[in-house]
Amino acid sequence: MTPNAILIDKKDSVVTAVKDIAAGDAVIAKDYCGEELLAKEPIPRGFKAALSYIPKGAFIYKYGKPVGVATQDIEAGKVVHVHNIRSNRGKEYREEHK
Repeated sequence: MTPNAILIDKKDSVVTAVKDIAAGDAVIAKDYCGEELLAKEPIPRGFKAALSYIPKGAFIYKYGKPVGVATQDIEAGKVVHVHNIRSNRGKEYREEHK
């Protein structure tokens, strides 16, 4: 099957869609060896999808680093975006330059 998402780092808890993925379609990422993942909702190209259940308060990993914290429980196959994550964007820079 042709991949429709990318897994950037094996530590990541999300994949990024490389094309639109319809609800119910398999999310296929090269180098992802976990259980079959079905999109629980449409995942637009460029958006992240949870690889497994992410509880509220858990770090969300992309690029092998925490990029945010879940603001609510996120089911596997659901979109991970501003409606359910608090971003860490810029926090590393601010911490390094105090």
